[in-house]
Amino acid sequence: MMHKRHLVLMVILSLLLAGAKIFAQADVLEGRWLFQSVDEKGSKNPLFIAEILKKDSNFELVIAASSAPFQVSVEVFKVEGSSFELVMSGSDQSQRLVFSGKAEAGLLTGKAKVSGMERDFIAEKTQLKSLKKQEPLGREDLEGFRKASQLKDPQEKIKALRFFLEMNPGSGYREAAHIEIFNTLLIINADPESVREAAETAVARASDPARVMNSIAYNLVSKGLLLDLAEDYSRKAVEKTSSGSPTRVLYLDTLGWVLFHRGQLDEAGQYLEEALRRAPQQWEIAFHLARVREATGQLETARDLYLKTYVNSGKLEARQRLEEVLGKLEGSPARLHALVDEEFAKKPAPFQAGKSRITAPQRTVLAELFTGSECLPCQASDLAFDGLLKHFNSEAVAVLEYHVHVPAPDPLANSDSLARAKYYEIGAAPAAVFGGRERRAGGGPSHMAGNIFGEYRALIEKQFNRPPGIKLVVEATRDGDQVAGHARIEFTNAAAPLRPLRLRVALLEETVHYTGANGIHFHHHVVRKMLGGAQGFVIGPTGSLEFPIQQNLLELESELQHYLEGYQTEQKKNFRELIYTLDRNRLLVAAFVQDEQTKEVLNSVLVRLN
Repeated sequence: MMHKRHLVLMVILSLLLAGAKIFAQADVLEGRWLFQSVDEKGSKNPLFIAEILKKDSNFELVIAASSAPFQVSVEVFKVEGSSFELVMSGSDQSQRLVFSGKAEAGLLTGKAKVSGMERDFIAEKTQLKSLKKQEPLGREDLEGFRKASQLKDPQEKIKALRFFLEMNPGSGYREAAHIEIFNTLLIINADPESVREAAETAVARASDPARVMNSIAYNLVSKGLLLDLAEDYSRKAVEKTSSGSPTRVLYLDTLGWVLFHRGQLDEAGQYLEEALRRAPQQWEIAFHLARVREATGQLETARDLYLKTYVNSGKLEARQRLEEVLGKLEGSPARLHALVDEEFAKKPAPFQAGKSRITAPQRTVLAELFTGSECLPCQASDLAFDGLLKHFNSEAVAVLEYHVHVPAPDPLANSDSLARAKYYEIGAAPAAVFGGRERRAGGGPSHMAGNIFGEYRALIEKQFNRPPGIKLVVEATRDGDQVAGHARIEFTNAAAPLRPLRLRVALLEETVHYTGANGIHFHHHVVRKMLGGAQGFVIGPTGSLEFPIQQNLLELESELQHYLEGYQTEQKKNFRELIYTLDRNRLLVAAFVQDEQTKEVLNSVLVRLN
């Protein structure tokens, strides 16, 4: 659905890039590109046409045409390799737009952010030379439209939007107002004739009827309503676009999806195959084609499409249908996890971490990441921490990852991980802490992982040569379900320090296989419990310097299950899965000594349980 925020973002996204310089490495950047915003249904809205020319070792981007009705300026443009970040502002400096993207597979793709909102964008090679200009949008129009469209009561909203249209017949927001009326009628399950009338009015008033017909058809089929109208609109949308149009692939997908719901499976498959051939990375199209193939008994093809869709998009429904198809093919979905793991393992790393030459520094630096499997900006930080594990050995860096419920329930979180976040006064994820004192907040999409890894590595390396004053020795073993051992502290200075110190011990699972909304599947060094509690053991200058390590794993699994089930009940939010069983062959123990006044971690150690 095209909400008002999508329209505002679409306009702001139409900023110009005149004169920007690109220092990218891929010759694929040369040529004429059509930049488009992409909404949550996959609909594309043309923004501008850019000509990218190669000059010596650099690239220059010049705007050839734009749909924007106003002037903009480029404030910042940073490029590393094929990735870029672009900050732009409008003529009144009231809005700033940030593009973060990269060149791959013959496309330019990424995210655009403005005023806290985020939208996908895509740029495709084009032969187009001009775009239809959007009408200038006045502030009074914007306020009137916004006030009407933000009303909570659906009936009052419809009434206010119609009054807005009556009073502002020439408003640049009239198209969005008609679409908002249609969408609101769908939401409240209005009678079909009222919905049909609103749809016809929205199409009649549209500046681009094909785009509006496609959007309406997709929303109708999502509600299972007026499928005859949905088919008529989706066919007309396809007919109105040329074979080379960048929007044709989305219209083909909508038509195929409508025909699937109308039971016309052969024709649906033809349109969806063509759409997927044109856009092989559009996983919503792959899912639609999988539904058709499953319905026609082509189960192996459906299985492969569901698997790729789930692994590349995290679409939960694709996983659920994959389970069903495996049951039909093999009698049971037992191989589901193995297939998912295998497919995820095929995905290339977003960057090469290399191997550090530092193998035995004076101290082992503790690297702690607060993350969440439902947290989209945590992608880059998670992958950067994977890079730390590859780059440094465990004598140089001890890596711990704490999961928190951001922004949705995370089954890898526990009460100790939340207590640890509170200890550092961390209110948002991702956030990384190195040696207890050096912090780096914020993350980003996966293509930013290499940059963030470089920042993390620099923060770690500057701590290697600081004498810790403390030596840690940890001995721990697992016998069946019982973990036992001890941690011993030795002060390497002449006298034990008088400042308050605590020893903390964490039980980690080396790899947990789980896919949340951010698409990260392999979660490494996940803290499952702080042995002795999140507060740790007090270290006194004259007290005991040897501390016990003990944990029954069956009791821990029961504790984790109780926590997750209690969280669901208390918050009235369900997890995608309840993950509380432990892989007993992949457990680690991390211990570290921390100054309670400064939070500096003096030294740490990481050992694998036998």
